[in-house]
Amino acid sequence: MRYTIILFALLAIAINTNAQTVKAITQHGETVVLFENGTWKYEKDIQQTTPPTTNGAVAAAAPVATTATPEIAHSGINATKEATSEKTEIYNAVSKKLSRFFGEEKGRVRCSATASNNKGTISLNFEFMMQLGDANRYFGYSAKDRTMTLELSDGTSITGTFTEGIEEKFIEKWNVSYYKAGIILSEQDVVKLLQNNTIRMTIDWKKLEEEYQIDNIEGIKQLLIEVI
Repeated sequence: MRYTIILFALLAIAINTNAQTVKAITQHGETVVLFENGTWKYEKDIQQTTPPTTNGAVAAAAPVATTATPEIAHSGINATKEATSEKTEIYNAVSKKLSRFFGEEKGRVRCSATASNNKGTISLNFEFMMQLGDANRYFGYSAKDRTMTLELSDGTSITGTFTEGIEEKFIEKWNVSYYKAGIILSEQDVVKLLQNNTIRMTIDWKKLEEEYQIDNIEGIKQLLIEVI
């Protein structure tokens, strides 16, 4: 572009200085930006690209915002949401107490769970099924106020007290007992459960404490993702 030297010599006097640069209009009506280092660019090109710095180096691009996954960044709890997840079986584990009397096949505790979000309050709701008609003789009369601990894959644990959705049911016809109970999670609890698998559950029943190996180690994580 040989004519550009002539054009800049014949610039119309629409010249402004800003951050040590000069804007000028050529005889053809195009706005150009003159940089301190002697380089220049058409203004329309600058608007479409990252502007150079005064020493001719390209300015660093601004960081691009990314949407972080709840497992990595934070819980991302929606404080306006009201939702309950689908029910998922967490484990079907042998109870040491029951197996002594009924054998391993019948002496099991089956645990299913759901997660709930009640406008930002997150709870885990558990249903425990035993294959005997009166579990009270072995576990106590209620799950209310019993302590439950979840052991996580990073070696830490979360402890909660059963205070939510307390219910017990005994179906003699099928010789089955149910306990239902839930715990409220703090935001920190939610983050830890999203970041880790859950590998064991310990419950301090009224009459005994038992530990259960969790089969579906990502189950609780997936339940929380459904509702937060």
